Amino acid sequence: ASATPFAGAGTFSASTSANTVNYTGAAATIKDPTAGTLHTYYHLGLAGSGAKTMTAITTISGNLALSGSASAAPVITTVGGNLSTAGTAALTLGANLVVTGTSTIGDGSSASTFSQGATFNFTSGAVTVASLSSWTNTGTGDIVLAGNVSNAGTITLSSSNGTQCTNATDDIVITSSVGATQRAWSGAGTFT
Repeated sequence: ASATPFAGAGTFSASTSANTVNYTGAAATIKDPTAGTLHTYYHLGLAGSGAKTMTAITTISGNLALSGSASAAPVITTVGGNLSTAGTAALTLGANLVVTGTSTIGDGSSASTFSQGATFNFTSGAVTVASLSSWTNTGTGDIVLAGNVSNAGTITLSSSNGTQCTNATDDIVITSSVGATQRAWSGAGTFT
């Protein structure tokens, strides 16, 4: 492998199948790889420390991975592969998100967080919340599952920060992606 990134002549297409782009700098601005036409990366990694600013990226065709102490509040609407966080990474949705593959929150070594934000829906295959990590939905975003949920950390689903118990509003709807198919919620973690 070349020690110099992008060595040689030619063009690197971030959205081409199997290509991976990793941002490791502190407080990095994630570039729109196609200058405003596709708004797509194939695999995207956000690592290191600080907030990663993502304003125009809407699609990750493959995997999205956050690690280290990176944080992001992207407007990504589609992850065609898997979503993962590790270390103390924090991901807060900035739009409704559909993850075609699995979602893994944390790696069991540190407290990684995933938040649905105030109103954003989350659709995913199997979801795993590792020890020390958390998935939080204290807004009105719905959840659609295409797989089971395994929790060794903390899952908090409390629309309007708990006011649904006083005003009888069902603000968070949890459904299966397949009609009457039930999805198992399991694990020794905390469910609130």
